[in-house]
Amino acid sequence: MPWGSSPSLMSTPRAATTTSDTACDPEAGLPQSVTPSQRLPEGFRPPSKRFTLHQILYMFVVGLGSAIASGVINFIVAYGMYATADTSKSPIRLWQFPYTLAGDGGLSIPIQCTITWWLEVWLVNRHLRRGRLQAIGFMPEPKTRFFRWFMFLNDRPVRNHERGGSKVMHWLVFAGSHSARALIVSAVAFTVVWTPSVAVLMFVSLKGDEKKLTPGCEHDWCYKKKWAPQIFKSVKGSVLGILTTPLFVMFWLVRCGWALKNNEAHYGER
Repeated sequence: MPWGSSPSLMSTPRAATTTSDTACDPEAGLPQSVTPSQRLPEGFRPPSKRFTLHQILYMFVVGLGSAIASGVINFIVAYGMYATADTSKSPIRLWQFPYTLAGDGGLSIPIQCTITWWLEVWLVNRHLRRGRLQAIGFMPEPKTRFFRWFMFLNDRPVRNHERGGSKVMHWLVFAGSHSARALIVSAVAFTVVWTPSVAVLMFVSLKGDEKKLTPGCEHDWCYKKKWAPQIFKSVKGSVLGILTTPLFVMFWLVRCGWALKNNEAHYGER
């Protein structure tokens, strides 16, 4: 499959021809150069020379859908966590356990980013292979070592003995390489989303006599079981979804564009 050689998502290799080999399949053996007479791999469209309206609409619609789905799911989860919580001894607070909104918000960011990453790996790959989506072909490749690693542009080719390992090891490398990148994105998203959300939570916490009458709120910000926790978690999830999902889509469109242009046979493995 594009962007990583998952054993379960590979297409079955066919006999090599001059007209159709899967250039975006890291397990398909491809020639090192492509002549003008050769066609693109079956199902793929030529990489675009600029952003197309379809690409922009695709990223917008997928991002909007992710925002709505994330908001609804996070609201339901928050309702189950906080609306039925026993707060007689431990109220819902910003920092202190067991019901900490700051901790909840911080933990849910890498979880959501990782889930979104894997969903887009599958979704964008599926649409590219079926010709429903066009790869981006005008972006220059990065020069710095970190960004080349991050975009699966390893300068050292994968050696034969590295490809010949067990499927279990293959899966571990595949999952680890992608999860590492998702966690890096979540670290950046943490600073963008989590910090402002904590500031908003401080502003909407219980105040005055209502706070004084709630046990356990002497040294922290506190909240009722409804509706601040649910709205906080829902809005945070929606914002995170609409910020990260279009970026993940663009990541794979650009990466597949480079693969089609460079006729890559193996990449996304480390």
